[in-house]
Amino acid sequence: MNKQDNYILIEKDCWQSILQLVNDLTTEVATFNKKNNPAPDIFTNKEIRELLHVNDKLIRKYRDDGLLEYSCKNGKYWYCKKDIENFLKKCRNK
Repeated sequence: MNKQDNYILIEKDCWQSILQLVNDLTTEVATFNKKNNPAPDIFTNKEIRELLHVNDKLIRKYRDDGLLEYSCKNGKYWYCKKDIENFLKKCRNK
């Protein structure tokens, strides 16, 4: 087997068509995953920090000031989707 046996020649138009099909399929898979894996209903402290783009101290301040409702179990804080929605409404109305 020589080096030429490892190559396949393909016309540029055909190659671009294949690439477009792969891109379309990638988009369809992403859309499918989004529909079938909705956002979680329960969030951790880390997820809330990332979602709101704030640090831990600010999350604690929101909790202490009663702006952000939460649940605490075994020293871990949990936030439900409704807590976050209520928090965002309170912040918008200020």
